Amino acid sequence: MIKQEWLSVQQSAEYMGLSRRSIDRAILLKKGGLANDDLDIKLVGNQYRIKKSSLDEIDSIITYGRRSVLSSIA
Repeated sequence: MIKQEWLSVQQSAEYMGLSRRSIDRAILLKKGGLANDDLDIKLVGNQYRIKKSSLDEIDSIITYGRRSVLSSIA
């Protein structure tokens, strides 16, 4: 059981049963305002953290998008 409030991308992936790449894509979509509005993220140094309670409350995490859209966000 994870007791932290903010999780790293890798910890979030393990917690949700997704790949790290999927979480990275979900963050890109969130940053671009295209999906995952309920996902609470913050930048700490050069790494993203995801609030655990937002992972618990979110209905679904969208991890896909048009490749051209994703590359323009990054």
